[in-house]
Amino acid sequence: MRKNTAFAGGIFPACTIVIIVSFLVLLNGCKKKDLTSSKQEKQQSENFVPDWVKEKFRSTPQKILFPVDKTKRIPVNIIDRNGKKMTAEQARLLDMPCDPEGGNYNDNEMFFESEGVVFTTATAGARITATINLYTGFDIELLDPITSDPSNIQLFVYSSNVLQSDDEYPISAGDIIDKGLNPSNPDQHWYQISFVSSVITTSLSSLTFKYQAHIFTDCIYPTIDSDIFDSNISGFPGVCGRIDVVDITTGGMGNPGYIYFDGCNAALNYGGLSLTPPDQHEIQWYKPGDMTYGTAQNLLFATYCTPSVMLPSYGTSPKSFPVTGTIWIRYRNLDRNTSNPCTATTTTCSGPWSPWEPHIVY
Repeated sequence: MRKNTAFAGGIFPACTIVIIVSFLVLLNGCKKKDLTSSKQEKQQSENFVPDWVKEKFRSTPQKILFPVDKTKRIPVNIIDRNGKKMTAEQARLLDMPCDPEGGNYNDNEMFFESEGVVFTTATAGARITATINLYTGFDIELLDPITSDPSNIQLFVYSSNVLQSDDEYPISAGDIIDKGLNPSNPDQHWYQISFVSSVITTSLSSLTFKYQAHIFTDCIYPTIDSDIFDSNISGFPGVCGRIDVVDITTGGMGNPGYIYFDGCNAALNYGGLSLTPPDQHEIQWYKPGDMTYGTAQNLLFATYCTPSVMLPSYGTSPKSFPVTGTIWIRYRNLDRNTSNPCTATTTTCSGPWSPWEPHIVY
């Protein structure tokens, strides 16, 4: 059952989001005009931003991802009806619709795929997000086949090592992706389970987090129960120790073949954390199976700077793609030797890459 433990502490101050947006107008079949008129029209088109475009970026939540160690595995136990850990030998004595033979019965593990924080001005707080990988020989179920209790992720929140809350979040069908078989063990299934917490209004810089998974299986007796494992969110690292999420909008905002990239919006104060924003984002893309664009391609943007540079973190830039269909995109933070991203020549440091994300070019 979901527990309603209140968070103590202050509330994040509301953030004023200042978005600098440039809107590109494609002109087809235009009549010939003099150079002065063309220059004026270009300037006008760059300054004109429809209200719905402004509102879209004004309401975009600010997200920060944290690097995770995917080699760190968390033990996953098999628990019986009495809460006791079971072994494969004990399971053989039970009449259940699963195969306890071999080491795979106990060879279950869990690890982070990603973890982050989402800040929203609408709620004056933040949500913890995570995607967890589970390798198991069982088929997992949303509900206990006997009691109908839901499978869940339990989030423990501590302040100065004092437990503040331990809310349980039921897992729904939309939270689970069946990734097929474990590439290194065909006797195991690979599941990705997503998790989003309720709004936290206590300053995150004073909190630590832990998780525990309680997941029912298609067997009558055993439950998959993980050890309590630590969150990666700790200390809120500097520019090059985190991933400030780039908002990516497909469909070209009315311009076919375009994707809009919105920087992490340096005007935001990240819910009162006063984090230093990056100067730029480095962005790469590729199209699987394409002879020309099948490897990582760097993107440069000319919306704010001449010549083109990496995406400045303070605004939105369009980019036209030479392909259509599904492409994959990733990004990372860049810290430069000057606060002006148009004149920066040296990279002080670069952050970790985000996971590759699929996006569709229309």
